[in-house]
Amino acid sequence: TVASSLAYNTHTYLYRSCSTTKTASMEALGRAAFGPRGASIAAGGVILQGFGSLSSYTILFGDLGSSLGGSLAGGIDEETFAKADSIVSGLDNRVVIVTVMVVVVVLPLALLPTVSALKQASRLGVLVFVVFVITVVLRCLTSTAPETSPLYLFPADPTAVLLNFPTILFALNSHHTILTVFAELCPLPGKSVLLTAQQVSKTGYLRIYTIYCLVACCGYYQYRENTNVDLLLNFPNSATTVTLRFMILVSVVVGYPTIHFAVRRALMSILLGPDSPVITAQHVTQYHVAFTLCIVGAVSTFAMQLPGLKTAFALTGATATSWLMLIFPPAVYIKVHKGNLSGTEVAVAYAHIVLGFAIMFFCVHAQLAPAGAAPSTTPDPLADLPWHGMVPVSLPPVGHS
Repeated sequence: TVASSLAYNTHTYLYRSCSTTKTASMEALGRAAFGPRGASIAAGGVILQGFGSLSSYTILFGDLGSSLGGSLAGGIDEETFAKADSIVSGLDNRVVIVTVMVVVVVLPLALLPTVSALKQASRLGVLVFVVFVITVVLRCLTSTAPETSPLYLFPADPTAVLLNFPTILFALNSHHTILTVFAELCPLPGKSVLLTAQQVSKTGYLRIYTIYCLVACCGYYQYRENTNVDLLLNFPNSATTVTLRFMILVSVVVGYPTIHFAVRRALMSILLGPDSPVITAQHVTQYHVAFTLCIVGAVSTFAMQLPGLKTAFALTGATATSWLMLIFPPAVYIKVHKGNLSGTEVAVAYAHIVLGFAIMFFCVHAQLAPAGAAPSTTPDPLADLPWHGMVPVSLPPVGHS
């Protein structure tokens, strides 16, 4: 359901609205539909969604790096290794790992001016991710006999759906980054940019949905109620497992800049103006450096304070993701095509908006309600599914591959 809604929103609402208004960013769409206030609201949504995504990636740097370091250190538990004192006095291993990853690897990639500059890195990230998935699926299917505990297709507790729905939205949402790719996409011979973008995104979405489902279903079938949030924690400590941790770490690192570019563009449009030449500059400027340092520094500091991925997923998925994915696209579509839509098209778009607000309300309510309630003892199979913690939380950058 979420996958179908995402594909429909992207192809029908975003791409067609971009084609009609001759724009290629969420902020420009907001301005074309609702004026300066719409541009600010769109940019704010992109920044909030991107900030949550980048925070999740930063947390993954610490989780995967600590897990990889613990494995290399002789099978030390991830949490134990993360909290152990590092070679830097006063800092634990997790802080050092995140700092080194951000400064040495992420920052140079984030300083690049355009998505096109990531072409080769994106191809590497997608290749590594595909190899990782194939290896994980084969490992699940060829290992020891699966657990004998029952399989749950639906949770016994209905509230579990609402509690985990923001995570699903968050994992599948790409609305805040896809137009960054759309803006730089070269049309295929004999096709418009719109048709090219639709073809690229259809192929990319299909691959990612297939990958997510394969890994989640195989992992849950094999380990049932013992499935860890990080599926690799179910695997024995071996050279294969260490290699898999390294693969997913590479894929996560490559995915970071694509989200960062969207956030930087939105922030620049607010502070420098939507028509600033800096936004579309093909070379690195002092503004790129300044904005990049501020964003990466703020995200890294914030991520260090979060208790884990679940918090980032839940908060962002229930608010910014619902807005960008379910509400904003059909609202823009109705506005920019006013007078040119059939009654059915208008009704469907308004239905998406109402559904989006309903999902946002119930998801936020579900996230806040458990704070004062007693913890449920009912197994939550959705929470056990390895949809997060072992795959990047955003779509890999498939626009140029």
